[in-house]
Amino acid sequence: MSQATYTIQDLPNGLVIRVAREIGFFHRAFTALLIGVIICVAGEELYKSYWWLPVSLVVFAAIFLSLKTARADLTISRLEFVTRGNLGARARTPRVLMAADVRGLEFRDLVLFQGTNGGLHAITDGSSKLMLPYLDWQQTQDVIAAIKKKLPGLSQNWR
Repeated sequence: MSQATYTIQDLPNGLVIRVAREIGFFHRAFTALLIGVIICVAGEELYKSYWWLPVSLVVFAAIFLSLKTARADLTISRLEFVTRGNLGARARTPRVLMAADVRGLEFRDLVLFQGTNGGLHAITDGSSKLMLPYLDWQQTQDVIAAIKKKLPGLSQNWR
């Protein structure tokens, strides 16, 4: 897995943290091939035509070329945490957490077969929500320090 890059943008009333990670060649190729094959088989079965082979090749190429990076961003204010972008499987965005519900921020590593990416997680009463994926431990600590520096009152309720 490749290293993620992140930027922290200072806002008058908060922060925007953007993270991007390059998608690997084999992941891009597998995804594009799978979708191309599905379109080819479905097109041939439904329309009984061989035009679907070139159409599926064009779809394969378009998907392969368009899948380059996975991105997510987190906007933090005194009132809320809002995450947008690619958080992984089964995660809907935008994800909004009220700042009063957050009991802390921490790094959690990738958990295979549960659809959870590693990165910055917000701890709430009884659960943990992924707020910014793809970060490693050190990057997560840097982001938490920037949040505490910009919004010191926010971390008073954290454990």
